[in-house]
Amino acid sequence: MLSGRELSALTQIGERLCASMEEWAPMASYRIYMLDQADRVVTGSDADCRDDETALAWASATLGTDVRAEIWQSTRCVGRVSNVFVPLNLARQAAAAD
Repeated sequence: MLSGRELSALTQIGERLCASMEEWAPMASYRIYMLDQADRVVTGSDADCRDDETALAWASATLGTDVRAEIWQSTRCVGRVSNVFVPLNLARQAAAAD
């Protein structure tokens, strides 16, 4: 049996937990498809993210160099990301040409 003090402490913890859970946004399920040079799917992974922007950022952050991916939520294509390595000297040449 809990004492009044223990019950009060547990109640306060529960109230704080419920308040923090209300701040959490529901998560959506996304599928990240890694693509090869011919835009064929090589592999896929699942991700739970708050929104499309977070899913795109997550995919971009987890990709290696010279990798492209498509992000899907169910049957809707959210977008594409690519981390294409460009050597610094080529990047400077391209910027100077503009």
